[in-house]
Amino acid sequence: MIQAGAQLSLVVCLGDSICALPIGCVAEVLRPLPILPLADPADAVLGVSIVRGATVPIVDGPKLLGAANSCDDRLVVLRVDTRRVGLMVTSVLGVRAIPPDVSAGLPPLLAGMRGIAGIAALDGRLMAVLDLARLVPPTVFSALDERSAA
Repeated sequence: MIQAGAQLSLVVCLGDSICALPIGCVAEVLRPLPILPLADPADAVLGVSIVRGATVPIVDGPKLLGAANSCDDRLVVLRVDTRRVGLMVTSVLGVRAIPPDVSAGLPPLLAGMRGIAGIAALDGRLMAVLDLARLVPPTVFSALDERSAA
């Protein structure tokens, strides 16, 4: 039974970590595409790919959570406001209902982590709920906008 107010999320593995992505923001799941590295990428931004004719920044999901190396098997394309962002994931586990109180607050130790909105438990394991609006630093989008205008 789904709890009232629960949000359906796509559950993915980022290295050894489990994460939830709001299903309404998931545009599609693809095999990895060729990536063009950026000159000065932000921490976990690998570069850009062309997805359905549009330039999309690609984030290394496992690196976002501190994993050193991972085998990224899928690219999850996400809608973030008016833009699209690609998130490299180790695997896709499926769709699950996430309780509404998960993103109510983070423990102080995790409050400063970019891209994390909350922590939940899934099948006895900790799961990070991602804050999609904070996955890619605004400077990356600004650089893409400048390239498009040139």
